[in-house]
Amino acid sequence: MSELEELVELKDKIDQLQRESDRAAGALEQVMGRLKKEFKCKTLQEAERKLKTLDKKATKAEADFREAMEELEEKWSAFLT
Repeated sequence: MSELEELVELKDKIDQLQRESDRAAGALEQVMGRLKKEFKCKTLQEAERKLKTLDKKATKAEADFREAMEELEEKWSAFLT
């Protein structure tokens, strides 16, 4: 392979990598915009903290629901059969 062919091949590879980088940057910008708009998060770290908080709330709500269902079933079991 000649030096010119190697340079052309290298340029093509660089162009391809630049396009991939541009697409990734655009996707990141879109995700960050959505985080800001929908969840009021300015950074990924802030979004991760919010996710942990929401996960804890969901877990607690699920436990509270199960407990309430058990109490309901216990209290009204005679009428549920």
